[in-house]
Amino acid sequence: MDQFHAKGENNEQTYEFEEIDTQDMRLHTPVDIEGPPSDLSKTTCTRSLSRLTIFLALLSAVLLVVLVISTLTHTACPTSTLISPSPSSPSLHTSALYTLDATWHPQFPRGAHTFSAVTIARLSHRDCEFMGCGQSVSSMLYVTQRGNITLPPVMALNTTTGAMVYSWGDDGTIAQDPETSTWGAHGIVAEDCPSTCNGGPTLQPRTRIWICDFTGHTLTAHSADTGSSVLGIGTKGVAGVGTNPLQFDRLADAAVELASDGKTAYTYVADGDGGSANRVVKVASPLQSIDEYSVVWATSAIFNNPHSIALHPRTHTLLVADRENEAVHLLDAHSGADLGVLRGAVGLWGGDHGKPFSVRTLSFASSNQTLDLIFVSVMDNPQDGGNQRIVVIDASSVSSGMSWTNQECSVVQVLNIHPKLYSGPHMLTLDPATGDLYAALVADDPLSTVLRFRCVGC
Repeated sequence: MDQFHAKGENNEQTYEFEEIDTQDMRLHTPVDIEGPPSDLSKTTCTRSLSRLTIFLALLSAVLLVVLVISTLTHTACPTSTLISPSPSSPSLHTSALYTLDATWHPQFPRGAHTFSAVTIARLSHRDCEFMGCGQSVSSMLYVTQRGNITLPPVMALNTTTGAMVYSWGDDGTIAQDPETSTWGAHGIVAEDCPSTCNGGPTLQPRTRIWICDFTGHTLTAHSADTGSSVLGIGTKGVAGVGTNPLQFDRLADAAVELASDGKTAYTYVADGDGGSANRVVKVASPLQSIDEYSVVWATSAIFNNPHSIALHPRTHTLLVADRENEAVHLLDAHSGADLGVLRGAVGLWGGDHGKPFSVRTLSFASSNQTLDLIFVSVMDNPQDGGNQRIVVIDASSVSSGMSWTNQECSVVQVLNIHPKLYSGPHMLTLDPATGDLYAALVADDPLSTVLRFRCVGC
């Protein structure tokens, strides 16, 4: 039994956090414990004392249960304003926001394993026509697999059926580790360009897929339809911390943002996973250039294995899964200034509660719901089946980058992943159109796969 089970936080038959209403846990005890005030026999007195003893024991047990429940559900982060609803509709019950989609199964080719990262790309009709994904499909799930070098490292799946539509990346642009016979495709992120992205005179993709190659120490952009490499950032095959020329050392993840001029892409790189850099780098690259980029800023080595990074667009804040420091670190996206760490994580990660591996954000609006959420995947390192969960945090009350560290966070939901059925959640992605959550489970024991959690409250 892992630590998470030992603390009673996980129901083995469910994968989502179930809130417990302590008001329904009423103590039903005998109320007739009185006898005649002036004529108590020894037997009556003994019986009364026994009943009193039982009453006190039951009361102590109930108070202990309430204390445990309060610790599990409230010490991590207060659950105040959990969801920000639209004015025309009431707030949804938090426990119903996400649920595991047991009907969706990724159809990977035989032999594929060690699924590292996932991203969602919105595809044009041209892209879908080329890839054969069908007229009804407007998004594609891209997955990196590192474990089998006889198969391509990048696989595109139909988000509706889970069928694999296309695979690419085995053309030499993504490195292989000769000692472990694995691909270097660690992180992956999709970028939707406003018109066309760079790619030369004939290839003009509207969507680019960025691969964080922690073996080749490069960040490469690929056309979403063909997988052709359209831009390479970093010094291939050279690990380092230089900025001119730019070098990475086992970069792990990236976030991409379109600049206000509509002509430049900003890429924020978490550098990296087990290397010496331990920093975040902001890179600018013109959309219509095939070989031009420049470093905007680079932090010093203030992290300890920055494993994942995400941009919160409304506050223009970067959230970094600072894995070995067991924190979610905050940076100003414009300047790279250190804003501290996300508060209120006691009991969610850190210490005996696992380490943060991935961080993602979601801004979602529909006719009945407005969501501003943060997702943090947590598990032990080394992975041992303990503390496997995804924490969903409300960010709607945060007004600026600095305010992240001045207030407690609010937990919306905790999604527990069964350690006997699946390995832990390595990297995450969100579908911006549906709000659905996808998790790549990297360790092969007991099972490496991709899970989908439906946003039933979106």
